[in-house]
Amino acid sequence: MILGTKEAEKHYGRTRALQGVTFDIAPGNIYALLGPNGSGKTTWMKMAAALVKPSAGGILFAGTPVCAKTRAQIVYLPTEDFFYSWMRVGDVHAVNRHAGKVQGGGGAVAVCQRLSPG
Repeated sequence: MILGTKEAEKHYGRTRALQGVTFDIAPGNIYALLGPNGSGKTTWMKMAAALVKPSAGGILFAGTPVCAKTRAQIVYLPTEDFFYSWMRVGDVHAVNRHAGKVQGGGGAVAVCQRLSPG
């Protein structure tokens, strides 16, 4: 197993974005996440890339819990822009530097909200 998910959950307040997800991904295979909008695909990918922390459960990369160190080996490429038009290089650097340290979860999104000029 290269990437394992065990009872992973993500809550945003009372909203459950992901609930009790468990599966393993073996090396040398191609996988696809399929589901309707709002089913948790993007949330899981952000958790696997250590951009947001699970509310419960966890995700392992090569036996290690995903974290800032595993980010160097896992890439999340969204279909939409991750950063906002008002951001400068220093803002992007701040997001990357602090995303894993935000209390209460939210990761990079919470950092962007704190940095937002509006």
